[in-house]
Amino acid sequence: MNRINTFLSFFFLLFTPTFAFSQNTDFLDERFGFQHFKFNTPLSNYSNYNPTKVSDEYYELKDLSEVHIGSYRLESLELYFKNDNLVKVKVKLDDQDRQKNESIFNALIKNYGRYTFHRSTSGYSYTSEMIWKGKLVNLVYSFTSYREDGQFQTKIFLTYSYIGEAIEFDLSKDL
Repeated sequence: MNRINTFLSFFFLLFTPTFAFSQNTDFLDERFGFQHFKFNTPLSNYSNYNPTKVSDEYYELKDLSEVHIGSYRLESLELYFKNDNLVKVKVKLDDQDRQKNESIFNALIKNYGRYTFHRSTSGYSYTSEMIWKGKLVNLVYSFTSYREDGQFQTKIFLTYSYIGEAIEFDLSKDL
């Protein structure tokens, strides 16, 4: 009996961190940013990515060779600052092989659980957004599908925002 209790205690300790920090937005808050782009860090922390100033407090990274989502390369990565501290990260990918959308979306659900809000719109393009709202960080996963020069295109966006400084979304309206 003592062996069983020891085994169960070991099992509980081994897997408790996984259960505690996955499948809900607590894990989103724990990460506090996108990969190694952490909120409340100054622009100078990202000088090795060669950031290019687009406007006040908004930069685009030129060197994305080391930044991936799984095996997928990024199309662009934008950093937004307030008082020289990172408050928002916007990631853009194309979806030419049609697998990225499903793969990335499934990874987000695995890490953060079911999204909190969903909204979509259609017309000449179709846009759908899934939103996870944590206590510290919001994540918006969106994809837009449209036709360009007779070709079907899809763009995927991941927008991580520090709640204290982020632009809030009006979730009562469609896109």
